[in-house]
This record gives sequence, structure tokens and C-alpha cells, in this order.
Amino acid sequence: MGTDQPDRWLHRGVVMGYLAVAVILAALVLASAANDMDLSPDWLPTAATTFDALGALAALVAIAGVLPWALHQRRRPELRLLWKIGTDAEDDLTVWDPDTVAPVQGGPVIVEASVLNVGDGHAAAAESNFYVSTVIGLGPLRGDRKPITVPDAEPYAIHFLAAASALAPGNWWLQRFRLSVPDDPTETYRLTFVVSEGRFNTTGRRWLPSRRLTEGDVQPTEPETPWPPPGESPRWWDLSAWGWARAQPRDRLLCRRGVRADVRDMRVVS
Repeated sequence: MGTDQPDRWLHRGVVMGYLAVAVILAALVLASAANDMDLSPDWLPTAATTFDALGALAALVAIAGVLPWALHQRRRPELRLLWKIGTDAEDDLTVWDPDTVAPVQGGPVIVEASVLNVGDGHAAAAESNFYVSTVIGLGPLRGDRKPITVPDAEPYAIHFLAAASALAPGNWWLQRFRLSVPDDPTETYRLTFVVSEGRFNTTGRRWLPSRRLTEGDVQPTEPETPWPPPGESPRWWDLSAWGWARAQPRDRLLCRRGVRADVRDMRVVS
């Protein structure tokens, strides 16, 4: 899983900042020395020009150091959530649309909650929580993780499974859960999936466009065909490679600072 090494940009900014401070200090030292010296009038224009040049150089160095860091800080992760549901993990699970109340029968149910980082920043410490009512049995499809129970949660007791992962731009994080649904016809249950990451903003959208990954940047290719495949990557001036990173599905996810959440409802049928 990739990383964009955010510390690298911070280090560059710090180094350029130190250089700017050094240039400014040198200008101040020269100005102090010139003030103490009995300069002839012919020297004054040259000294003033030198100090102006040093000030301009210090400003350029400071801008060159801060601008890459500021542009990097603007990069943020953003999520697209995809749900699937089925009764057998070996069969193809079906996509679970947001407004669909899925009919299920009492017994085992497999739910998949997938997350795609559609932003342009690295989610270095993403954490997820998948929780349901305690009347439903909950466990991972594979592995030995045990759910944690919160008996005093409102409006009903819940148990949940937590997980953590780093998520680079364009990467998926897939989790599958095995539910044991009680055989109680007409009963409706809600499943909640929450992803937390410190760099999520409040609105789930950005004010300005940014260069984004396009779906299908790397396609499967036939054996014995040229690699890399012919064709050039989009240039920075290609408008098709730019867009607004938004939480998806749009106008569906609950967006809070550091949090993205979504729910699905299912109803037990006989």
C-alpha cells in the first residue's frame, strides 16, 4: 500500500524557512555594519540596492519553501462507500443500494462494506466501526476478532467490530461480516458503518478542484502485449484529470470533522 510521505514536504519547508531566516539575518548584519561605517554618499545607493535585493531573495526563498508544504497540506483523503449483501460468501454478493430495505430471512447473512479513497491525500490512520443491535450475532467473515458489546448505548444495546488501516489514494479497503439474524418476521434492523480519519473535513467536499485519480488508470492487459501500454498519462493541463473530491454516494454519507458514516436497513421476512 502506497504512501505520499507527508514528512518529506514538511522537512523541505523547514529547510527553506531556515534559509530564508539566514538570508534575512545576513541582510540585517550588513545593514548594521553599514550604519556603523562612515559610508560616502556614493556608496549609499549601492548599499540600498544590495539590501533590497537581499530582502527580495529572502522573500522568494520563503515562498519557495512554504508553497510546496501548503499545497501538500491541501491534499486530503475522501471516501466512497459501497455496500453488498448476500447469504453465502462464496456466491456473488449483490450491491446494496442506499434506499433499499433488504429483505432477509432468519439465519446467516453476509454483509460487505468497502471503502475507496477517492481523494488526493493519504489516509494514514483510518479506523472503522461496524455495529448492529445485540440481538444480531456479529463476527468477521474470516479471522478471530471478537465483537465488543456496549449494553448502555442509545437507543438500543449494540456490539461492534473495529479495524484500522492505512489507505492510499485509489486504494480499496474491503471488510466482510457474518451476521446471525433472528427469525423474527416483520422486524427491521439497522447496520451502521463508520470510518474515522483525522484529515476528513466537515463538509465532505472541497472548495477548489484538484488533480484526481481516474477510474481505470491501470487496466488489465493481454499476455505478450507491450508494457507499459501505449498512450500517455493525462497532463496537468488536461481538464479531464481535474475535479472535486467529494464523499460518495453524494448527499448520502454523514460527514463530520474526522468522520464518515453510512447505514443500511434490512427487514426479516418469512
